[in-house]
Amino acid sequence: MSKILTVNCPCCGKVLEIDSLSGEVLSSRDKKKFASLEDFMEKEKQRPKELESMFEAAKEKEKHRKEMLEEKFEAMKSRTDLKDPPPTIQWD
Repeated sequence: MSKILTVNCPCCGKVLEIDSLSGEVLSSRDKKKFASLEDFMEKEKQRPKELESMFEAAKEKEKHRKEMLEEKFEAMKSRTDLKDPPPTIQWD
């Protein structure tokens, strides 16, 4: 019964999965790299600015949505071909 060995290659830094019986490389993938603490802290300093801009964009979108709905409502109120409501469903 063959086992699969997971080995870190010292030359290229990839993670290799090797069949223990045949010695065949089954798969090769890049090693996960983690960001440094300094990079993380720099991103977190920028985060309030990003959140503020996202909030302002959402606020502006909601304002335009309200205006659009009011325009549609006024347009439907002024239509003359909808004087009589459609017949309702009569349940027996």
